[in-house]
Amino acid sequence: MPKIFLWFFFFSITQALQAQVKADVIIKSYHDLQTPYIDVYSFILQSALKKSADELRSVESLLIISNNSEIVIGEKYLYTLSAADTSDIIDLKRFQLENGEYTLRVELLDVIGGEILYDHTQSFVIDYQKDKFKQSDLYLSLFSPNGNDQFKKHGVCLEPVPFNYCQEQKQLSAYSEFYYLPRISTEDVSVGMLLYEGGKNLNRELIKKVYKRISPADYLPILLSMDISDVPTGDYHVVVETATKDKTIISSKESNINIYNPEGDLKRLNSYNKEFENSFVQALTKEELNYNLKALYPRVSNRRTDILNSVIHGSDLKVKRYFLYRYWTEQSLEHSEELFNQYRLIAEAVDRTYNSNVGKGFETDRGYIFLRYGQPSEILSIEDEPTAPPYEIWRYNQLPETGQNNVKFLFYNPSLSTNDYALLHSTCRGERQNPRWELELYRDDPNSDGGNGVDVFNATDGFNRNARRFFEEF
Repeated sequence: MPKIFLWFFFFSITQALQAQVKADVIIKSYHDLQTPYIDVYSFILQSALKKSADELRSVESLLIISNNSEIVIGEKYLYTLSAADTSDIIDLKRFQLENGEYTLRVELLDVIGGEILYDHTQSFVIDYQKDKFKQSDLYLSLFSPNGNDQFKKHGVCLEPVPFNYCQEQKQLSAYSEFYYLPRISTEDVSVGMLLYEGGKNLNRELIKKVYKRISPADYLPILLSMDISDVPTGDYHVVVETATKDKTIISSKESNINIYNPEGDLKRLNSYNKEFENSFVQALTKEELNYNLKALYPRVSNRRTDILNSVIHGSDLKVKRYFLYRYWTEQSLEHSEELFNQYRLIAEAVDRTYNSNVGKGFETDRGYIFLRYGQPSEILSIEDEPTAPPYEIWRYNQLPETGQNNVKFLFYNPSLSTNDYALLHSTCRGERQNPRWELELYRDDPNSDGGNGVDVFNATDGFNRNARRFFEEF
């Protein structure tokens, strides 16, 4: 297989990627002055679920909370959608916990499709002390006063923001609680909600801010709301901070947010400065613009592909140039043209290497993964196993985007067409995870059938069926 040599520093200085997700889990902690609690929100896109013969869809949720390797909470739930259900699954579980260090693991399984939609483990600390000032976690919310009572706090329904994504929302709310404020201040303090541009720039720009003055009390639930109707599409940080009269910051919580807002984009485009008019994108033809925009799919956040699709299929060349210009200036204002040219060379090499009857090389599964995560540490290519179509296993020693080590992807070519490899299974968070991948790989081998039950994941052992051993040991 041809090798592609890249400028690897490029991947380290571009922004972190948001995984393509079908489900999301958010945990937040708070206190009622007596006991700490955590809220565990689960979000599952109904469109991602496979249907049974009678058009039912089911998701099995496994939730485990452990403390020092001891399971504190272990619960399993089953969510079922009928054919008439068109809404996504949004659920809240609330647990009472003691102060301490914990590990939460959540696994969401599509029962009908046999696919793991979400498998994530994270650590968190609960540390609320009586008579000691503390700020709870920050809840971002799509303000919905008439929404589900399940999400009400103090009489106001605060529907959470799944995937940290706002799509054409006019208003964004932030909720946080403050405990025992009089212990550090007897005077009024100000609580601010600040929206900063995203990225890793330490001098990130402040886009908007709102403030509220509050008087000290032992328990203060604070809700702040901000108009975001004119904020352009992009990645942002929301910060809720508390400051004394002399502007000393005494507490602060922040969260990332992605905003998709074509109306705000249009306003920004119409008022953009002369730097855009004199930039590198102005010399590109329509064909070059569309080619380079399509090559961005693996690099943009999953939810931002909506506007990218609209831009590519639109006819306005100025809009195409603006999207391309803005993307690369977001990565680096000073080196945007240099990064664009480097990435273009990479995309062209990927296109040549993985080009197939599907389309451009970077539109294939292998090309997409290559541009998204970079060159694999190792590739194992199997083309002569008689009981399976050609397949490849890619291994990455590290994936900074997901924080994982020893990540593997398995591609296979069931059609036997040139370069027509599809992603069958991976261990990467946010990418396809298929517990029944071995059955699919060996489906044309009459001696490999492990059964058709939903609990059957592996092919039977046999001569010339080596994929599982390769995948585990590679």
